[in-house]
Amino acid sequence: MDSVSQVKQALNIVDVIGKYVDLKKSGRNYKGNCPFHSENTPSLMVSSELQIFKCFGCGEAGDIFSFIQAIEGVEFPQALERLADLAGIVIEKKNFDPDHELRKVIYKINADTASFYNHLLVTHAVGKPGLVYLKEKRKLTGTTISDFKVGFAPKTKSWDLLTSYLLKKGYTKEQLLRSGVSVEGKKGLIDKFVGRVVFPLRDVSEKTVGFTGRTIYDSQPKYLNTSETLVFHKSSFIYGLDRAKLAIRKEGAVFVEGQLDVLTSHQSGFLNVVASSGTALTTEHLKILGNYTNQITFCFDPDKAGRSATDRAVLLADKFGFDIKVALIPSKYADLDELLRADPLEAERVLRDAVNIYDFYISYAMSDNDATSSEGKKKILAYLAPKVSLISNGVTKDHYIKKISAQLDVSEDVIRDLVAESSVDIDEKLKSAVVSTGLDSGTKVLIEDYLFSLLMKAPIDLANDTVYKLDASVFTLENRDLFSSLKDYLLSAKDIFSIKQFTETIQDEILRKRVMDLFLFDYKADLLDNDKVLKNELADLVSRLRKEALRRELKTLSDQIKVAELGNDSQKVKSLSQEFTKLSKKIKEL
Repeated sequence: MDSVSQVKQALNIVDVIGKYVDLKKSGRNYKGNCPFHSENTPSLMVSSELQIFKCFGCGEAGDIFSFIQAIEGVEFPQALERLADLAGIVIEKKNFDPDHELRKVIYKINADTASFYNHLLVTHAVGKPGLVYLKEKRKLTGTTISDFKVGFAPKTKSWDLLTSYLLKKGYTKEQLLRSGVSVEGKKGLIDKFVGRVVFPLRDVSEKTVGFTGRTIYDSQPKYLNTSETLVFHKSSFIYGLDRAKLAIRKEGAVFVEGQLDVLTSHQSGFLNVVASSGTALTTEHLKILGNYTNQITFCFDPDKAGRSATDRAVLLADKFGFDIKVALIPSKYADLDELLRADPLEAERVLRDAVNIYDFYISYAMSDNDATSSEGKKKILAYLAPKVSLISNGVTKDHYIKKISAQLDVSEDVIRDLVAESSVDIDEKLKSAVVSTGLDSGTKVLIEDYLFSLLMKAPIDLANDTVYKLDASVFTLENRDLFSSLKDYLLSAKDIFSIKQFTETIQDEILRKRVMDLFLFDYKADLLDNDKVLKNELADLVSRLRKEALRRELKTLSDQIKVAELGNDSQKVKSLSQEFTKLSKKIKEL
């Protein structure tokens, strides 16, 4: 057994964290005040069953080693050494990292792969299609290609050009699979990247940890990324940070959507531009960027998906206290890469004149609707009023009400009324869609999450009775698969819900982590100790879920009625209105 496993087997995370935090039993978990941020009400949850912890206040989470690294400010080897001493385990230095040797091999494989693909691109005839694409279509210079070590993986009949090369260099098939550059094919090992320009992914120490391949043909997917490996974790990897970190310390970070946006930006002199790889912005990305700056500008594509990504990123970054701006790419350009190639001066203006987030919302609403028509004004205000209602600072709120009033030629009083109504609507939605969990008086979670968490801890017969009464259709789309998996597991469980067994049935890593977080939720005092109270709570949640599902149907009908009214389709308006009335009555009866 390796040193890490020995320590994990010898120590209980509850005992270790208990040396730093006053933990108290809470259902099947423990809770206490988080040592990583100031708080009066406990939000740190620790699971003895999963041997993990999570703070629902600041987001700090992990296992026994993560906790010691964070609390002591040390790296993994030092954390292992301290925990081994605590457990009375004598370990040799070489055992600090059980995967140390394999990790070194993967770094070497990645370095050789990057050199191989770069060599094919710039010097070999088979690299010509990639070079033409990068230089003629993407307008990248030889210097940029060299600086970022871009390569090309050509199409071959056998699909094993790189794999054969690396095997001849002495690497084993297992090592190539673990590195992610090769995959299992029908007739053996083949290359992961074929017919693609290849962007090496380098960490801040300039080690190559993985790759992104962009097809130059019509094949799908357009982008293909290295899978998770010992050295690559997409949720915490920032592309271009190795070259941008010094500029970011001076100028703040500009976060874009893809590798080509980064390359073109750096080529044009914007050296503080970075991107994620194969995932949306995460809390891990923000924690890393927070080590370099507190200023971040989001410059995503000007389509609806880009705007949605911006909205989400802003909300996430706001929680970390970043000074946030948004760079608005004109809608005639697909992305920053295209803008830089077409009009470098305009691109410079866009980045220089990045706007405050609320100015961004106003610009977005105005660009998508006719601000001169009454219908357009209604749509703009319907979008903006809820946004403005969330502004906590009175002066700032007043500023934007006046600004919207001036741009739409609508009185301030009308806008203030709409903002006030939106605030009430939001409160009502929160009341119906969330529940208090007992972490503290202000902690709220979605009804569905609350139900999932309770089902994992309720007596098995009570949990089964509850899931029997529910169908996946009453859940929101993103939660239906989780409910189905949980229902299947519960109905097959014999005695008690085992979080370890259940998580082993989930293949998706993100979903598995979410399930663990749900298991760590805390509740009102003694809820799990009283079957009668718990039964009533579950019954109430079932009722509320059904109502929420019907309310979503009601919202859909309402939208359809508005569309029919705009089209002067009186017959359809009448028919839909009758359905609306029936559904409203059904909701009241529940």
